[in-house]
Amino acid sequence: MLVQGAGAINLGRELIDMRLQGKPKNFQIFRLRSPITVTGNLAHPDMGISATAVVTQGAIGLGLGAINPLAAILAFIDPGLADDTNCGALLATARSQGAPVPAKTAAKK
Repeated sequence: MLVQGAGAINLGRELIDMRLQGKPKNFQIFRLRSPITVTGNLAHPDMGISATAVVTQGAIGLGLGAINPLAAILAFIDPGLADDTNCGALLATARSQGAPVPAKTAAKK
């Protein structure tokens, strides 16, 4: 699963407003395409899903189901076309720019 996120963290006011969206790399049936939201105070953040995205996906399923009941499932199928991300290169770039990236852990035997 490739997870992409966007948002803001205000350390002065101790507020967070983030959205995380998962994109599968493999074929999946019965997937809800709703981002996870993290909002509120840093000490007690609220987590949830975007109701708008769930309602939209359900409406598409109902519309397809009106045409053909078997077609309703198409709204909940994800072909899993997300690209692989080169995590090693991303970590190396972050490390070179001063990010506190931990060193590799020893391989388990």
